[in-house]
Amino acid sequence: MEVHHHPELEKKGLKEYVLEGLMIFLAVMMGFVAENIRENISEHKRAAEFARSYFDDIKKDTAALHTAVRFSKHKLATLDSALNMLHFSAEKQKDTVLYKQVSVASNVAPFEPSAGTYEQIKSSGSLRYFDQKLVTLMNSYDVQAKKTVKRENIDLKFIVD
Repeated sequence: MEVHHHPELEKKGLKEYVLEGLMIFLAVMMGFVAENIRENISEHKRAAEFARSYFDDIKKDTAALHTAVRFSKHKLATLDSALNMLHFSAEKQKDTVLYKQVSVASNVAPFEPSAGTYEQIKSSGSLRYFDQKLVTLMNSYDVQAKKTVKRENIDLKFIVD
């Protein structure tokens, strides 16, 4: 199929070509700007969601640590009572009470940090959404949580062995 041009086709001048080129350039640039703004908004929204989820994880960890500390205090108090009872004469010692007190020493209340959100933030590269000071605090918290788990594993190994 052949294309026929209309005989009265006007020729464009240089100004019109420059104007059309400028308009195309502006349209493409505005598209990039709009995409950048949209991406920035979605990143802030995603960062807020991660922050809320991470805050919930920290609240759960705090409650778990309070429980573990209360349990440890109870355990120490019970073991102190057992140790004091061992200083009594054999007639005054109550075997059943002593057995119950010593058996508390073999119990553990392990701390399992809620690391799901933090791991998701790290693996998705979303740490860039947060202020550097906050990232440093998040990393420090993760290190301390891992140290706490490691100390508990050592304590558990001591109890088992």
